[in-house]
Amino acid sequence: MRRFLRMSTIDMIRERLTEIRPTGAGGDVVALGMVQGIDVADGVVTVHLAPRALAQAIVQATVAEIGRAVGALEGVRSVDVRVESAPPQGQSPFSEIGPIPGVRDIIAVSSTKGGV
Repeated sequence: MRRFLRMSTIDMIRERLTEIRPTGAGGDVVALGMVQGIDVADGVVTVHLAPRALAQAIVQATVAEIGRAVGALEGVRSVDVRVESAPPQGQSPFSEIGPIPGVRDIIAVSSTKGGV
């Protein structure tokens, strides 16, 4: 019975998180895959958040909004939002990839023919 209650609580928290839409992100934190996990223990909720490439001010506002929304649920004593570090804005995730040995130039070829 306790497992059912715990799952029900996590489902309620996840549902509440679908109401959080960071400015400029184009969707809610759940649909965008930013919520990496939810832990509940004795009224303490921990939300693991991977904010992608959002400005720091938007991340801070999102964390505050998560705290208010989840904290308003019955039985929640406190909310801890753990933000996973994202690569610095403007830095390519491929910046650490070095040259290909023996290859001098790479040429990209594309077609816009439309499959005909």
